[in-house]
Amino acid sequence: MKRITAVIVLIFVFALGANAQDFKKVVDIVVEMEASLKNMITKEESQRKTEVSALKSQVDELRTTFAHVNTTRPEEAKITNVELLAERIDAMEKKVGENSHSTEVATLTTQLSGLLVELRKSIDDSKVAQAAVMKPAPPVAPSMQVSGQAFAYYTYTTSGIEGKDFNRFDLDRLYLTAKGQVFEDGKFQLTTDLYRNTATGSYYSGFALRVKFAFFDYTPASELSIKFGVIPTVWPGFVDGVWKYRGISATITDRQGYYSTADIGMSVSYALPERMGDVTGFILNGNGFTSPETNRFKDFALKASITPFVDNSLLKTLLFAGYAYKGSNLSAVSNALKRDRVGGLVSYNYSVATVSAEYNIRKDAPSNPDTVSTGNALSLFGEIKVPIEEWKNKLTLFWRYDIAEPNVDKGGDMTRFGILGVAYKPTDKITVAIDHQWVRAESETLKRNDGTKTEYDGRWFLHSIINF
Repeated sequence: MKRITAVIVLIFVFALGANAQDFKKVVDIVVEMEASLKNMITKEESQRKTEVSALKSQVDELRTTFAHVNTTRPEEAKITNVELLAERIDAMEKKVGENSHSTEVATLTTQLSGLLVELRKSIDDSKVAQAAVMKPAPPVAPSMQVSGQAFAYYTYTTSGIEGKDFNRFDLDRLYLTAKGQVFEDGKFQLTTDLYRNTATGSYYSGFALRVKFAFFDYTPASELSIKFGVIPTVWPGFVDGVWKYRGISATITDRQGYYSTADIGMSVSYALPERMGDVTGFILNGNGFTSPETNRFKDFALKASITPFVDNSLLKTLLFAGYAYKGSNLSAVSNALKRDRVGGLVSYNYSVATVSAEYNIRKDAPSNPDTVSTGNALSLFGEIKVPIEEWKNKLTLFWRYDIAEPNVDKGGDMTRFGILGVAYKPTDKITVAIDHQWVRAESETLKRNDGTKTEYDGRWFLHSIINF
């Protein structure tokens, strides 16, 4: 508009100051100036279009840069990166304001302004999200959980080591467990064991209290667990979970003294993906939790379990497990004597029935490395639930049959052990069972209370397992 006014004024001035004969020359000069102004305007608009095009390229670059920042884990992205992006947007918005003169350029700058508003909103949202992530997490409040388990029973001997018609009430075990959260990935567990002291030569036959487990459990990842202290050992606790009736009888390796159920040392466990199983390695003193270390040797063990068909509806409960245990006894000349164990288990559950089989081998050199004895132990066990929905998880028939031979070369030392019973669970916390248990030895090796020996021991039990 200012340029048009200037042209009119120039025409007026020239009209007043020029002669008529020079009027045509003046008009030609004005036309030439008008053409120059049009070229100038066209050139300016072209330059502004070029600037707008450059701005669009910068917006695309900003989008790419922001996309990279936004896909980075929030705790790794730097707030300063987002601030730099915001500064660049401020500068670009200023340029957009300078390029809104002509109608054509104004349309382009309006589109550009919309892109910048969208980008700024995304960056603002990102800044809020990053600030929330970078805010220090509140400290984990200390917590403590206490639970317990009691195994009580009444027994009646029909024929065996305690004498015919002998009967008694007793408490087999009372476990008290305290679990505390030390920090977010660290926990501590303490389990005490109330038991009846039956040690040979002990002046006291009453109940005693001891530490069963006391360990720190560090889980740096959901699939990794590191335990250190008085920890569960390689096999008995795992089989207890498959057998389900530890309150009625210990597993075969526990009964036969293959190793202690707890020991001082450390373990590292890795959980397989999709809950397919786990792998655990152990380093242990080897003397168990009831005795301190007495030699320079350490025991090593590896356990693995797998359910390979988790996606198959028919075979998803098929479980395979195994372990290898490399132990040492101390000889008179401080050399390691063999004390090795190896075993495996297979278990399958379908509908209302579960069946499992466990086999173990032991090799011991009690005093001389040249006199190694080999033993084995086989355990078959399972349960059948009542096939009525309202009773399915309440009433169960359970059974077990063990064959153990401590020394296959010796002969005459094989024992067979059996359980047959019915369990009733009125609640998830209480199990009551009536069962018959018997032991039959290959020869008269079972010692009665009166000093005589027998090959058979049979008893009836009324068991109760209470969880609290």
